[in-house]
Amino acid sequence: WQAWAVYKGKYHEGTDKADPSTWKTRLRCALNKSTDFQEVPERSQLDISEPYKVYQIVSDGARDTGTRSPPQASATSSPESQKDTVERCHVYPQTPLSAHPAERGCHVRGTFCGWNPTHSHLLPRPPSQQLVEDGSHSDCWLHIRLYYCDVLVKEVTTRTAEGCRIASRAVPADNERLYGPSCMEQVEFPSPRALGDGASRGAAVTHVLQRLLPHLERGVLLWVAPEGVFMKRQCQGRVYWNGPLAPHKDWPNKLEREKTYKLLDTQQFLQQLREYLSHGQPTPQYQIHLCFGEEYPTSTGHHLQKLIMAHV
Repeated sequence: WQAWAVYKGKYHEGTDKADPSTWKTRLRCALNKSTDFQEVPERSQLDISEPYKVYQIVSDGARDTGTRSPPQASATSSPESQKDTVERCHVYPQTPLSAHPAERGCHVRGTFCGWNPTHSHLLPRPPSQQLVEDGSHSDCWLHIRLYYCDVLVKEVTTRTAEGCRIASRAVPADNERLYGPSCMEQVEFPSPRALGDGASRGAAVTHVLQRLLPHLERGVLLWVAPEGVFMKRQCQGRVYWNGPLAPHKDWPNKLEREKTYKLLDTQQFLQQLREYLSHGQPTPQYQIHLCFGEEYPTSTGHHLQKLIMAHV
């Protein structure tokens, strides 16, 4: 647990106060979100004096399609072995990262930037030199805009390393198996009344939104890892998406429930950024669009107003 906290820059020995309970929570969140591990509930023991969970290591082949199938190897997460397991499982980039966020990344306004130190000369620091100096790493921030019928109804930047949940209401924090990690930042859809009186179709649209939002109660989970941006749909309502790794640009891309999807690849983004800066190629794609309850994108060739959209 401590090794994971040190690696993520959450604990500096001799400076920060030791907090094992928080370390355990962060490690559990990381394991639950990682595409390299999958919990095996039937082998976990949660009702004993020293409870533990069991995780399997997901093979590379199972991750290629964005799904998580049972692998061959397994690792037991017990109180005696967790620290050693974290030190041995190098599931993140092999390039050493500085523990201090200001030494390994900068926040580029309006974009996602997961930075590799070997290419840090490609982007100058912002004129203000305002790099992140606290526990919030700028390379895990997500800028989220929620739209009802093309009307912006909410805008927020999430700043937690654990990621966020976009849902119609706050979920209980005492059932992680059903709702996912409790430490994720909550981004709630506002009431349909946020549209105001000027929205097209007025009361009819509000009525449809009121019927749709309850189906988004468990929402979708979004987080940033060194490899890219990931998502898992938990809600009953259908969710479609478009973005840098979307398989179709003019055909609906549906997100299946309880499956982890990679929506943006860090190395691909950095390669496109280098080509843009060095050779004048098109700007890299970094925006992800989520559509709730309606198929998206479509092959009509022109923009169609959607009831609920999230731009990430």
